[in-house]
Amino acid sequence: MDLRSGERRTVVDSRYMQAAPQYSPDGRKVAFQSDRSGNTEVWTCDADGANCQQMTFFEGPRCGAPRWSPDGRWIALDSRTTGKAQVYVIPSDGGRARRVTEGDVQNQVPSWSRNGKWIYFESDRSGQWRIWKVPVEGGAAAQVTQNTGGQAFESSDGQYLYFTSACGGPLFRKPVAGGLEMEVAPKACALSVTARGIYFLPDSETLQVVDEFTGKIRTVAKAKGFHFDDRILAEVAGGVFFTVSPDDAYAIFAEGQHTGSDLMLVENFR
Repeated sequence: MDLRSGERRTVVDSRYMQAAPQYSPDGRKVAFQSDRSGNTEVWTCDADGANCQQMTFFEGPRCGAPRWSPDGRWIALDSRTTGKAQVYVIPSDGGRARRVTEGDVQNQVPSWSRNGKWIYFESDRSGQWRIWKVPVEGGAAAQVTQNTGGQAFESSDGQYLYFTSACGGPLFRKPVAGGLEMEVAPKACALSVTARGIYFLPDSETLQVVDEFTGKIRTVAKAKGFHFDDRILAEVAGGVFFTVSPDDAYAIFAEGQHTGSDLMLVENFR
């Protein structure tokens, strides 16, 4: 969606599931998850949808929620190869995945600190869903939020962590250096952060943004059609995802327009 004109167009058209998009820091690429290979893997494409390239090859349990590092050299993601979700990082130009979280618990929906040294993630290791962080090299994880935790992003200046609770619950922020968790908006289903503010969806028809400096909330777009069907939601851990370009001109989100199937011929069947 063009956030200036409201015009909508398809970026990547496919009968397969495609979801959880995120722009690269320079706005030239988009990472997303798709089952077009037969398994749910992480892919990238150019910002206009061209040159789709498969980035992970777990070839089994669901893999997704890709997030670019601040320098664009790495992509963090989650995968369920061990049965429980774990966070991995891969080189953004292709290469082997390296696991950074541990434990027989769910660790999912990663995001990067602005200095590139930490990866935030959502985990149930305390018995309830909270935000934790782990060094990029791996190691001991530290709990970040006390009362709730879902999708999380640091502000553009790295001073605050903005995060959701359950989809449809409040949007919160907390100083990265430590401090109280404060409610910013009463409802937020998804987040995307740029230098101009914190974009969020209070419902399936509205895109709003919080000005980091004033705290004021304004509506950016109103459309019947930030449409998220059950098929997409079932394949995306942590709920809905969307992404706003670094220049605040475009928003990309997954829309369930159609589904399909392939007919296969088995030769020499007995």
